[in-house]
Amino acid sequence: MIDGGEMILARNSSSIQGRSVTAKGSADLDRKFAYVVFRLGLGINLLIHGVGRFLGPGVEEFSSKTTIEFAVTPLPTRLVHAFAIALPPAEFILGGLVTLGLFTRWALMFGGLLITALIFGTALRSDWTTVGI
Repeated sequence: MIDGGEMILARNSSSIQGRSVTAKGSADLDRKFAYVVFRLGLGINLLIHGVGRFLGPGVEEFSSKTTIEFAVTPLPTRLVHAFAIALPPAEFILGGLVTLGLFTRWALMFGGLLITALIFGTALRSDWTTVGI
């Protein structure tokens, strides 16, 4: 049987340990929550852009319009046109994978590279309003 002093000491030490575990668990939960929010944000953004380009004007019209917009940049017209043709399916596929959490590491890596390429091209056009979003 534990006397009163030992019981208080035991209760205090377990609550101290409990707080440290809770704080660590909370940090892990915060990290996981932030990861899910980021993943869903990027995934839904890519997915909706891809779907919108398929259902909206269509891939060919989107590609033609984009190629004209990039005529003022030093990028070769054929490269811009090929990128614009490949962009909607890439956005749709990567967006779906990231949103669903499938092949997450690869999908996030290629999704991030795709966003980087889009930012680079938009900056070449000096479209600072779009780049700043």
